[in-house]
Amino acid sequence: AFSLLCHVLLLDKKDAEAERALLTAASINSELASIYRNQARLLLKQSKPEEALKKAQSGYDYSEDSPEGWLVLASCLNANQRVKEALDLTEKVVLSNPNYAEAYATRAIIRLHSNDIFGAITDAGMAVSLKPHLTQVWQLLGSLHYENKNLSGAIKAIEKVHELGCRFMQLTYNNQSLLATGCYEKIDSGVTNFGKEVIKEMNRVGIVIDMSHSAEQSTLDAIDISEKPIAITHANPSFWHSAKRNKSNDLLKALTDSGGMLGLSLYAHHLKDGTNCTLESFCEMTAKTVDIMGSKNIGIGSDLCLDQPDSIVEWMRNGTWTKAKNYGEGSKNKPGFPKQPKWFLDSRGFQNLESGLKKVGFNEDEVNGILGNNWYNFYKGIN
Repeated sequence: AFSLLCHVLLLDKKDAEAERALLTAASINSELASIYRNQARLLLKQSKPEEALKKAQSGYDYSEDSPEGWLVLASCLNANQRVKEALDLTEKVVLSNPNYAEAYATRAIIRLHSNDIFGAITDAGMAVSLKPHLTQVWQLLGSLHYENKNLSGAIKAIEKVHELGCRFMQLTYNNQSLLATGCYEKIDSGVTNFGKEVIKEMNRVGIVIDMSHSAEQSTLDAIDISEKPIAITHANPSFWHSAKRNKSNDLLKALTDSGGMLGLSLYAHHLKDGTNCTLESFCEMTAKTVDIMGSKNIGIGSDLCLDQPDSIVEWMRNGTWTKAKNYGEGSKNKPGFPKQPKWFLDSRGFQNLESGLKKVGFNEDEVNGILGNNWYNFYKGIN
């Protein structure tokens, strides 16, 4: 129990308290593998890599079948510049425990230290998908974002992400990023210098700039900087409903003039009357938006997140950046995913959209465009 407490305290950066807990644990039973592992962790934090490696090896000898022991040993090998051995060991853990988030996180850190930026990003992404609240991953992502030596590596990673099939990428998610300002910020300082370089690289490789979660000036900047049309893949006009993420008429006009696309959102927080929004109201809004943008610059960007627990949206809103609860466009009384309108519970709701759009006056070609063809034609012109 004291050894486990030591591990928790180390994660919480309470090193002195962790050392006291470890001494207590060792006085009870000094032969536990977990004690050696935590001694190794503590020595690493104290910048004593050689001593840490000896302790990790002792823990490994006591419990050779422990994935946790392998990962501690790998971290110590990495600290002693034995990178290949460290990577081989983490590979062993990943192959034998493919759903073990800590294995990907440890390998990501080792890859980062060996300047394999894309490998580090890939492994960090795997770790987050398996365990969103893993502290180790967020510390790593902080390193990837904030160490100046890695900014050029992040630029290089855009090409690799494109090779893996990514074709749309946002510059922000609600809050300020290294690239631009999110729509939740009070002060919109626009696209940053780093953001300008990212936009250029996205243009070069063929990834669409998506400003759905970005603030107005940042979005206008992106339209101006990008040599190719950008997209707002999931948002609605603010004239219909003034949600934080919905967009002004001026911005929609600028988007249209640049050849960009708007994907109309079906997420309840973006809808007039929320869950109780009617199909007729949504389709009438679509018609009024066409008056501003034309029928060929509008599509559907449903923003559906089906069959996911509320913990997912909580993580998306909070991550590790705040100790306070951030409810996004929800509230304390309604913190989770809002319920969908009955006419669009899932993708079968496109049938309702088809009939609703025709009812408010759209012809067959216009309906087909809004429900899919416009997106197809937009992306055809990006590469």
